[in-house]
Amino acid sequence: MTDLTDNLVDLIRSFLTPDVVDKAAGFLGESKGSTEKAVGVAVPALLSAMSTFAGSGSGASRLFDLIGKEPSGTNLLSTAASLFSGGRNTETAMSAGKSLLDMILGGKKSGFIDGIASLAGIKNSSASSLLGLLGPFILSFLRKHSDTFGLNATSLGRLLTDQLGSFKHLLPAGITSLLGSGEAVTEAPRRAYEGARAVMEEKKPLSFWLWLLPLLLLGAGILGLLTQLRGCSNRQEVQTQAAKVGQALSSITLPGGVTLSVREGGFYYNLVNFLKNPADTSVPRTFVFEDLNFQFATTNLTPESKKTVDDLVIILKAYPSAVVRLEGHTDNVGDAAANLKLSQDRASAIKNLLVSGGIDAARLSTDGFGQDRPIDTNDTAEGRAKNRRTELVVTRK
Repeated sequence: MTDLTDNLVDLIRSFLTPDVVDKAAGFLGESKGSTEKAVGVAVPALLSAMSTFAGSGSGASRLFDLIGKEPSGTNLLSTAASLFSGGRNTETAMSAGKSLLDMILGGKKSGFIDGIASLAGIKNSSASSLLGLLGPFILSFLRKHSDTFGLNATSLGRLLTDQLGSFKHLLPAGITSLLGSGEAVTEAPRRAYEGARAVMEEKKPLSFWLWLLPLLLLGAGILGLLTQLRGCSNRQEVQTQAAKVGQALSSITLPGGVTLSVREGGFYYNLVNFLKNPADTSVPRTFVFEDLNFQFATTNLTPESKKTVDDLVIILKAYPSAVVRLEGHTDNVGDAAANLKLSQDRASAIKNLLVSGGIDAARLSTDGFGQDRPIDTNDTAEGRAKNRRTELVVTRK
């Protein structure tokens, strides 16, 4: 499965409806257009700041403790407009939000606010108020998901830090540069939330991509890639890794004359070559999907994943005797029982899409294994990304 980045941003933004933006614009004394732009950048900006903080020493534990103080349920999520109504509730939320900014940004807070204000074309005071009110709102969102999926401090930290790169991708360089690399913040904000509690800091190791990307750019990345591919646990995973780094496209012609453009060595390239080869009768044969991603914690495919399912419909129609099983897998973030159900439901969701595309349901079966069958370590973001996957198992040609 995919990382959760843009979808997490979209989920939070979905609560900030046009009515909420109107209310915010009136409260801030800014135009609706400027306020809408400010809200649009403030959400990934705050998530980036929280994710950076969660990746710094004991940041994840400190953030999780803070989230634990948020009311359980969907109070703020269902009444987001009330944040901008004025009065005691607004003042209380803003005070908490400004303390949150102190905690996660430290001395970078002023520059962060200035950057948001400049980008959206609003007053600095408006940007400060907006960020101060949206902070508690995002904490309520994270509380809801922590409760729903049984997240602890470690798994919440993983959820955020795994997505940090994509959060930052939504922001201009001037704002992302203010976030730094997640070093510890000042002591005063920490005491404001945690009293005098002393926590040992531990240094976060460099991300895999921080050393791999320069190697690739310098031309030596091929060696690193080969090493990675040799370490993969099965042939299909090797094919997936190779395809994603840019192998050439190839045209394949299916029975009936339909032509598809696919990556050489990729999912569809290998699936079709297997199905069309009468000499290769070894089943079951497993293929790991590429470009098949779900929205965060749902069975809904991302828009760009629709083509993946559409192409599979075309291939299965071209080979009507093929019988397949769809298998879902997750990483180990969250509750094991919830992960198992999610993996099963996602496999069923793909089956339903194939059936709606004209594939006989009798040719399709499903299964989900949750976090029980990892193909890589769950101790790194890269390993967890590999473990979040859907597999197609050909059980009969």
